[in-house]
Parts: sequence; C-alpha cells; structure tokens
Amino acid sequence: MRVVFAPRRIRLAAAIGLGSMVLALLVQIIAQEPAPPANQELETRIFVCQPDGSGMKPLVEMTDYRMQGSPTWSQDGKLISFDAWRPDLGEKNTESKIIIVNANGSDPKILGDGAMPSFSPRHNRICFSRYPPNYGVWVMSIEGPEKELVLLDDEGWGADWSPDGRRIVYTVYGDEQSNLVVYDLVEGERILLFEEGKSPYSSFFWNFAWSPDGRHIAFKGQRVEGEKLELGMIDARGAKHGLITRVEGEVTPNLGWSQDSRQILFSQKTKVRGGRVQLYTAAADTMEPPQLLPGQDPLRANVTAAPSPDGKQLLIVSRKPPPAKGKAKAQKAR
Repeated sequence: MRVVFAPRRIRLAAAIGLGSMVLALLVQIIAQEPAPPANQELETRIFVCQPDGSGMKPLVEMTDYRMQGSPTWSQDGKLISFDAWRPDLGEKNTESKIIIVNANGSDPKILGDGAMPSFSPRHNRICFSRYPPNYGVWVMSIEGPEKELVLLDDEGWGADWSPDGRRIVYTVYGDEQSNLVVYDLVEGERILLFEEGKSPYSSFFWNFAWSPDGRHIAFKGQRVEGEKLELGMIDARGAKHGLITRVEGEVTPNLGWSQDSRQILFSQKTKVRGGRVQLYTAAADTMEPPQLLPGQDPLRANVTAAPSPDGKQLLIVSRKPPPAKGKAKAQKAR
C-alpha cells in the first residue's frame, strides 16, 4: 500500500517503554541469571571472528564502554558502527552512543547519542534511533550531528538502510497493531508493508535486517493472536507479495544475512549447550531446521552475527555467562 500522509500519533508512553527496552532486553536475553558487578560477566562486547564463529577477538578496546551492541558494516567493509554505553558511570541503555571505528578496530569516534546504526550504501550517512526527548528515526553524517542531522520520522523505531540506498525500513507502534514502514527517500513517501489496520503483529522488535539482494526483510515479531513470537521474513514490496514464518518461538531480535541472501543469522537458547544463547543459520528459501553455527564458543552467550561484505569475517555480540550455581557453590566451598 503506497500512501503519503502525516505521521500518526501513537501513545507516547508505549513508544518510550518499548524503546527503552532495546538494549536492556538484550542483556536479559543472553544472561542466564543476574551477573555480578564490574567483571566480564557484566560486559556485552563485540568480537570479530571467522565466518563459522571461531577465533573470536575483541573488535575495539574501549574499557569504559563495556556494553556494546548492534554492530553493522559499511558496504565497502572499511568501517563498523555500533552502539554502546558506560555502566560504570551510571549510564543506562537510554544513554547509549553511536560509535564508528575502522574495520580493524582502530580510531574509534563517538558521534553522539543514539542506538542501532545502519550505514547508507556510500557510507557517508547513518540512520539510527534516538531515545526521548528526541524519539524517532534520524539520519546523521558519519562526521557527526554537527555536519548533518535530520529527523526522518518522530514515530519510528529501529531502522535499516536498503542495499540500493533509496529506502529505509523501520517500525511504528500502535495501540494493538504495529507495522513496518519503508520510507522512500527519493519520493518522500512512507509505504506500509501491511495494509493499514491489517497487520497481524502487535509489535516488531529492533534490529530487523534487509537482505543484501534487497528483496526481503527478516524480523522478530509478536503476533496479535496468541501473542506468539516468531522469526519472520517479508517481501520488501509488502506482505501481499510474500510473508512467511521461518522460526516459531523465542529468538533474539538481532538478525543478519549471509552475503548471498540465502541464510538468515539469528540466535536462541539451545538445550545441547546448557541453555546458553547460541548463533544459528536458517535457510531463507526452504523450511529446513536451523543449523547451529559450528565454530562459536559454546561457553559464551552469543547474539547478533553480522557478516562482512566479503563474507570473510563475522561480528558477534557476546557475553561471558555467570558460572552455574552448582559450580559457584563448589568454588566457594574451597
């Protein structure tokens, strides 16, 4: 459905509440129990590794920004952007900053407040989200907000730039239904991916992902009916052109794609590894069971797999889980 209209007003309280959950819920998902203060079990960091998840090394040494998430590559593979905040200074996820580094982790630059960055194809701009009082989807120069800062939609949340650079997808929240919106930057139009009033989802979670071929958008959504959670895939032209449920049940809301657009990368708890959150791949064109990423560290909680444009590297958001209760008691007895 292609329409041009003024943004709808939604209940601000609901929008703020869901927005503030973005990184806080990420921590809740990947932790198996409350983590002790001021150690690795309180850190969520970005690692760079091999495509199978092996050989993890910290992306950047920023000891004060110990909570890191939402990594994304520039299309030329030279830059990486992510969001982070400093818990030791009393900062919360709502005070997260947008950071850019070189692909080797050097020369980090803090651009300003915000979360969930996504590069434009020529990597001279970033779309991202901001918390209240500046809630909404924004576009900013990679040189910082002083150079360029534009509000795209004051009702939008979460954003991903299309591979062709023409469109940005984000979500808008309603009282009972939510929708995915594709904003056409050339025409200045908002295109609803579900017909107005007919979305089957009460909410969409952050960090949905546009496939590299530009044809599909993968997302985590919650159905209105039965409040069921799922990993879905929608045609970028709209639901009437294609909508499937790829994985039913709880998954983390941080999605990625293989560079050939054939695999969706996601994470969920796995029974075979002590209930820890681990990374999986799911074929986009079949309904075969998801496959565990083989090389990842089985003793860590791993979320968010972002492949490099050449497919030779992988960014992983990972956390060291606290020790099992039984093990902790045994160590204490010694």
